[in-house]
Amino acid sequence: MAFAIPGNLRQFGVFCLGLMAFGLPTSNTLMSVGLALGLFFSLAYALRSGIRRPDLAYTLLPALFVLMAMAVLPALPDAAALRELRLKIPFLLLPLAWFWLKPQRSDLRLWLWLTAIGCFLSFLAGSFHSFQVWPQVQPRHFSPFISNVRMGTLLLFCSLGFFYLESGWRPYVFLAFSILYLLFLEKCDH
Repeated sequence: MAFAIPGNLRQFGVFCLGLMAFGLPTSNTLMSVGLALGLFFSLAYALRSGIRRPDLAYTLLPALFVLMAMAVLPALPDAAALRELRLKIPFLLLPLAWFWLKPQRSDLRLWLWLTAIGCFLSFLAGSFHSFQVWPQVQPRHFSPFISNVRMGTLLLFCSLGFFYLESGWRPYVFLAFSILYLLFLEKCDH
């Protein structure tokens, strides 16, 4: 049985959180499914290998989020407020999944590469779409699945992650890609 071995549960959890990382720039559905499965497998791994009580550092982020979400409580009948809470509440458990899985450097590299590949594929799809509507190109076309702000944030985190986790030419190539993306946005803005 694959689920009887704690190491397999950990690998499933890491893979599912990798799906979430790939879904960050490409698909909200894939991101949600990856997060839900990653949380399930990380909890199963924690229960199977003897659950440990999380440190204060891992419970502080969810506690801060709950305090910030309390400001939304007066607006709860509003559909937009309910939607935002529904989208953000699963991320409260992400620090606990991180604590239970204890990611290693190879796990971080996997998640970083999946996010970077997702960013590149999103930009590629946006570029093909922008060439179809060439005279009326808008900056929004270059990240068709997410907002430009979220895409820029992901590019920044990926660039920093590559400089931290990788060596050689890879960080510079991704940094060049990030600058190219920003230049496309600047060119389309005029």
